[in-house]
Amino acid sequence: MKTTFVFLCGALLLIAELPSPAWAQAVGEIEGTVKDPSGAVIPGAKVTVVQQGTGISRFTVSGASGTYSLSDLLVGTYDVRAEANGFKEATSKGVTLDVTQHR
Repeated sequence: MKTTFVFLCGALLLIAELPSPAWAQAVGEIEGTVKDPSGAVIPGAKVTVVQQGTGISRFTVSGASGTYSLSDLLVGTYDVRAEANGFKEATSKGVTLDVTQHR
């Protein structure tokens, strides 16, 4: 019994010493509404974010109310692009995302 306890304590100490990048990640969220020039919402638009420093991209599709959300994005500067059939592509460059920020 004592050997098992010592082994478990040693294993727990070893696990506690391992680095955990998930705990150290600084993340935020980019969200918004896709609208046409008249202000009408555009459901089903593809919204892509590209982190300028890494080139890593993620995308989502706007919902029925034109809204979209991309969470758990690493902090940094992003280009945000929206595209939908029948509309000209729109891009916002240099969107800065800070820790726990909702942009």
